[in-house]
Amino acid sequence: MKLNRDLLGLIALAVLLSLPCSSLLAEPAAYHRPVFLPGGHSFVVMRTTEDGDWELFLADLGGTLGRRLTWHDGWDGYAARSADGSRIVFDRSDEEYGGLYSMDLVTGEGDWLLRSDGPDVGGSAFAPDDQSIVFVSKSDDKRDIYRLWFKDGRREQITSSPLSEADPVFSPAGDTLAYSVRIDDELSALEVLDLASGTVRRILTLRGNAYGLAWGPKGSVLYFNADSDGDQELFQLTMGGEAAVQLTSNEEADHLPSVSPDGRSLLFTSQREGPEAVFVLDLESGQQRRLDLITQTEIDAPVTAFVNVRVLTMAGMSSIDDGVVLVRAGKILGVGPRSRLAIPPNAHLIDGQRGTLLPGLIDAHVHIRSANNLRFYLARGFTTVRDMNGNLSKTLEARELVDAGEILGARVVAASRTVLAEPFRNYPAPRTADEARAVATKAKDAGFDLIKVFRLGRVPFVALMEQARTLGIPVAGHVPNIGLDDPTTTVGIPFEVILESGMASLEHILEVAKAGTADLHDENELRRLAKRIAKAGVPVGTLAVSALNNNRLKLDRDSLLREKREQIVAMFGEEGLESARSIDTTSWEVVPEEVVHRVIRVFHRAGVQLILGTDSHSPSILAGQAGLDELELLVAAGLSPRAALETATVSAADALGLGSELGTIEVGMRADLMLVSGDPTIDIGVLRNPLGVVAGGRWLDRKTLDLLSYAAVLHGGR
Repeated sequence: MKLNRDLLGLIALAVLLSLPCSSLLAEPAAYHRPVFLPGGHSFVVMRTTEDGDWELFLADLGGTLGRRLTWHDGWDGYAARSADGSRIVFDRSDEEYGGLYSMDLVTGEGDWLLRSDGPDVGGSAFAPDDQSIVFVSKSDDKRDIYRLWFKDGRREQITSSPLSEADPVFSPAGDTLAYSVRIDDELSALEVLDLASGTVRRILTLRGNAYGLAWGPKGSVLYFNADSDGDQELFQLTMGGEAAVQLTSNEEADHLPSVSPDGRSLLFTSQREGPEAVFVLDLESGQQRRLDLITQTEIDAPVTAFVNVRVLTMAGMSSIDDGVVLVRAGKILGVGPRSRLAIPPNAHLIDGQRGTLLPGLIDAHVHIRSANNLRFYLARGFTTVRDMNGNLSKTLEARELVDAGEILGARVVAASRTVLAEPFRNYPAPRTADEARAVATKAKDAGFDLIKVFRLGRVPFVALMEQARTLGIPVAGHVPNIGLDDPTTTVGIPFEVILESGMASLEHILEVAKAGTADLHDENELRRLAKRIAKAGVPVGTLAVSALNNNRLKLDRDSLLREKREQIVAMFGEEGLESARSIDTTSWEVVPEEVVHRVIRVFHRAGVQLILGTDSHSPSILAGQAGLDELELLVAAGLSPRAALETATVSAADALGLGSELGTIEVGMRADLMLVSGDPTIDIGVLRNPLGVVAGGRWLDRKTLDLLSYAAVLHGGR
């Protein structure tokens, strides 16, 4: 026992030594015109400088003001972002020129897009296809809207009425343009222009000034600002509705809304409490909260700076060759090229040794036995796992121990006990709609993150899904109709019903293929199935290594156990070998490796969202190691190394409902990272020996990871 305590003390000491600490300092500043970025967790915002200039910063909903995007003697503001989030175009002016400036958000590089020493130019908005922008040009007291194509620089005037027009915004479909119109000193209006026909439709006339337009993501709602009698408030106008609905009511100005990508919240600025600040409005509840943003230069706090690295952000195709990632309080504070991103003087520097820094990996289908298992995953770069068969005494306890920092291990997303069609041990097996609803409610009340299904009849399945949606808890698992071929409405579940049910993911790619096709060897039938799944948007868990491992257990068990003997004994002791030897494989079907590869390849090429899962932790499917095996198998099946990485980062995070905090390296995201030598987008095998891992902002170097594995071995998988 003394060895265990000493070892854990060494691990804790190594972690603590890597994290400098002190306190936070901040001073008030004024903010203006926030613009959401596509992920919905971060945004671009204008901020006053000490010299009175306006500059642009990246910020996040957690209250961090991170990377400064612009700095020059002049005015930078009113930013519009591209649909893919890689660029912004903003108004820029100085003593000599004014106009529109374009900047790449990843590299920080930019140039004038449109420059003029004549009429004012500004107020731009990207078309949804990112091929053009619209902007406003002012001449005398009149404003007109123009369109500029990036490819050839062609410019076209698209409004020419005698009235003054401003704040143009494309509809999400890109076929119409909404803008505000100043009619006279008392009246203004909102108009919509059909870009194909040139037809203009006035949708609202109001007393006062309307401005700051923003479409909802589905194009059915328009948000805007209006001032009347000195008040400035936010309004919502439903297309086809008779009147606008007032969203805010305040003695000071509430204005310039930006809509989150999911349409659930608005960012806006207000002067309610001193200098102009950024607020978030929840559109469902009506609740509002202020973001107290703090800049890098104002922080006297623990900051870790990763330098001399290639940053593989996994956000689009972007990467930064000579990059810097700043981490503070468990979150990413800044991301950018070394030449453009200032490193706070108190930062603790981590030399990346010219390696690659990428998001921490996610195994979306594991079976943990205890919190100790989570050390194995973290030591191999898996910072998050989704446990797919929980129990009250172990899974939730393990999740809490990691969240509280009492044990170093992978973060846990915890599924309920598996829901079955027939009674087995103490697993829930609802036969009626009421029983199914009760199962969903019990899982939610117990604190699980999702419900796991295995086999289930149609009536309880439909009821379970309906109740889960009401409770706001996702459902994931096996295709529930395999083995239940009764075509009656009581038992059989048509595959289309499953696809349209709203399941968070379907697990075991081979099972999914079997459920939707008559013949796994028929590639045309596989393609048709894959297109249906892709169209429905249902993620599919891979678990391919699990299938091939079952082949070896059935056909070549002795060879498999000799090959993995050392790891099995380390994790499970000698009893682990005995357990693996005693598995009854009589009824198991052998699926040829080429068939496994074909299914993966066809699904991927059809656009199915694949997420990495392994079915570990068992004596023959080893925690952490199986995930790396799975990535290499995906590449062998035909995925590029980058596409394989997506299954364990951005795609997995999205399927787990954590896409706003995990899966990419962006400002405001949770600091779960992995540092490797070499480039995993060229050689996926470099993931085998990480130089270090960051878990919730804590840097664990190679030595600490080895100690972590050793601590897990001492517990023998318990």
